[in-house]
Amino acid sequence: MIHDEFELVEQKEERENRNKLEFQLFAIALRDGKKAPLVFGEVDPDLFIVPELTSAYVKARDFWKKQGSVSPNAIRFILDPEEQNVLDIANDAYFPSLSGQTDNMLQVYQDMVTTIKAREIADRLGSASSVDEVTDCLAALQNVLKGVGTSKPLTFKEAVANFAYEMTQPIHYIETGYPSLDSCTLIDKGDFVLLYGEQSAGKTAFSMSLALNFAKQGYKVVYYSFETTKTQMFYRANSIYAGVSFGNQLRHDLTEQDMTRFGNHQDALAALNVTVMEGSDWTVERIKADALRQNADIIFIDYVGLIKSRGRTVYDKSTEVSLALHSMAQSTRIAIVALAQNNREANKSGGVGMHTISGSGQFESDADLMIGLERVGDREDKDQWPVKVRILKNKKGRITSEYMMFEGDTQTFREMLPEERITYADVINPSVGKKKREKEPW
Repeated sequence: MIHDEFELVEQKEERENRNKLEFQLFAIALRDGKKAPLVFGEVDPDLFIVPELTSAYVKARDFWKKQGSVSPNAIRFILDPEEQNVLDIANDAYFPSLSGQTDNMLQVYQDMVTTIKAREIADRLGSASSVDEVTDCLAALQNVLKGVGTSKPLTFKEAVANFAYEMTQPIHYIETGYPSLDSCTLIDKGDFVLLYGEQSAGKTAFSMSLALNFAKQGYKVVYYSFETTKTQMFYRANSIYAGVSFGNQLRHDLTEQDMTRFGNHQDALAALNVTVMEGSDWTVERIKADALRQNADIIFIDYVGLIKSRGRTVYDKSTEVSLALHSMAQSTRIAIVALAQNNREANKSGGVGMHTISGSGQFESDADLMIGLERVGDREDKDQWPVKVRILKNKKGRITSEYMMFEGDTQTFREMLPEERITYADVINPSVGKKKREKEPW
């Protein structure tokens, strides 16, 4: 019974997302003459949810084919009253930035349509009573999936011809803002980055530091927070960027120094293109649709264990989420930084590794880059402490580790100073004798 209710809610959410996307694509075709050929050529209205949208879309497409152009005012006089209402809804759904997302929106919609058709065939297959019916269903499914997931091939002849020119062109990767990490990581759009560790290791603070550093480079960043409120996420950002005490913000008890720091940085902080969304029972598909709507370059998800999926066990859910996030990153070219927890065994024994992620080992296969955070040394309540930042999987660079300092009151991660490396030498390299460390501190 609960499973059936879950499916009904999920179907309703999927239907709402699809309906919204259909109106937005219709609006793009009417409002952007350059994108109209793309939309009218790729979108088949037969599966539109609203019948009046189907008829209005067909009339607009026919008008465009005859006249070579189309606009809301141009077609209004040929529409029925119900279709005019649909036109008004489409106009309200349009805003200029949509046009820049047309390619991705079309891909999302085509994926939705393919899934719907495949489900219908699967239902027929489930009730098939003969081999011929099964064969017909499989042929129909093969036809529906034809071309899905394909890309333009690259021959070595083409690659060789283009190589010399490509090597003369500058290439820019997304920088973390930490030189020790940037020296070995090459993050690009379309990458799936997994950031994980034990509780209280500073994953959320570290991810917000990355978000701010990415935004400083001009990227549009959207942070999906499933655990922490939007306001508290801004408090963290304010602490990291301006040095305002995080604890004082939570108590609404700022000092004069806090206010001065905020005043000195408020304009620069406000200029960063960062948006925080509170997620509750969001699926990967909903995150994908929202990220495309906001034209995001990089998104953060805190954290993957709270993303809704159809799996019945934790393992099944985690596997589905990992595969979906990997597919999303590749199809949208949006870089994804997803946060994950250590599993229970790792939390008890301490430390992070390739196999300590809670849920499914699928993350280890799908991630392009895996960063583990491990709080080291004693666990006493201190203002600052060392954290081991481990690069555990890196498709574009080396596997390494670095020690950083985390300052709790300002939620700040920074690279260790030379004198701090001496102070925490027992933590960094406990096998080296004290005298040797004094002579050779690093």
